Amino acid sequence: MDQITTPEYSLASCGAVAIVCWRRVTVESVRTMHERVLQIAARAPRAQVGLLAVIDKECGLPSADARAELNHGPKRIGHVLAGAAIVYTGEGIRAAAVRGMLLTLGALVRNKVPQKVFATGKEAAQWVTSLVGGEVEAVERAAQSCTS
Repeated sequence: MDQITTPEYSLASCGAVAIVCWRRVTVESVRTMHERVLQIAARAPRAQVGLLAVIDKECGLPSADARAELNHGPKRIGHVLAGAAIVYTGEGIRAAAVRGMLLTLGALVRNKVPQKVFATGKEAAQWVTSLVGGEVEAVERAAQSCTS
């Protein structure tokens, strides 16, 4: 596993799984994440990558420019993504509402890449490894190290 950590985000990989932990979503962090996914795909056995995105409970809404950059994702990396697992780390009613909003937005985008929203990294790791292979525990550990 290799990892990049900045105050805004952490990026890691574990086999064919790219892991991004957002503390603050910026244009630069989105571009770096897209580049990293393409690098992982280049060395993945089937040239397919599973994305596990962890959104920190303190992460605010991205700027308009960062949202626009995120919207370019399907064009830039959609051809190598087997699926995207999104984890929102909060608890309680607010967290449930955010996860519901993420599900709704995912449905509205009509993305060709399967995506699911999860409450825990373990559930997300199980799902994403079912798409691209790998060890659930290793992916879960990588995601945990990314968030700390």
